[in-house]
Amino acid sequence: MLRMEAPLPTDTVLAAALTRRDPGVLGKLYRRHADGLTIYAQAIARYRELAEEAVQETFCEILRSPERFAASQDIKRYLFGAVRLSALCVRRRHTHWRRFAKPLSPTPWLEPAAEAPEPPETLERLAQAVAELPEPEREAVTLKIYGRLTFLQMGKVTSMSPKTLESRYYAALEQLRARLNKNL
Repeated sequence: MLRMEAPLPTDTVLAAALTRRDPGVLGKLYRRHADGLTIYAQAIARYRELAEEAVQETFCEILRSPERFAASQDIKRYLFGAVRLSALCVRRRHTHWRRFAKPLSPTPWLEPAAEAPEPPETLERLAQAVAELPEPEREAVTLKIYGRLTFLQMGKVTSMSPKTLESRYYAALEQLRARLNKNL
């Protein structure tokens, strides 16, 4: 007999359940969004350890104030905005630590799919090119590609004009094309 799994609840449903303190809800939200949030935090903080710390701080804050989180009209935008602020704070707090830390290799930015058509060297070159982008362009690329946010949502996360972010995104794509074509 074919077993059908129940569809995953929406973020809004999970946020409401979080205000009721339902067990396991925060874990579901975390599993759904942690990868994209961590990559975005890494784009800001530049180190995997600091990115993970920023994401953890964000989810701890959500646990402390679930009503504020549930009141958000756009849960995904709220999460990315909160992680952005956490990543900026963590980066500032750990400026002395960064002098002694080894930067994260850029390869975790891109994890190949099981049947990736690109050879691993191409993915490594692309990951290196993304890591070398200036921070504003890198932030726009990670929000758009890994966060899957619209330019309007990106503007609300960063408090910038969606047109500015769109320009940065397309400028980043041009820089990536140029860097990758130069290395061919």
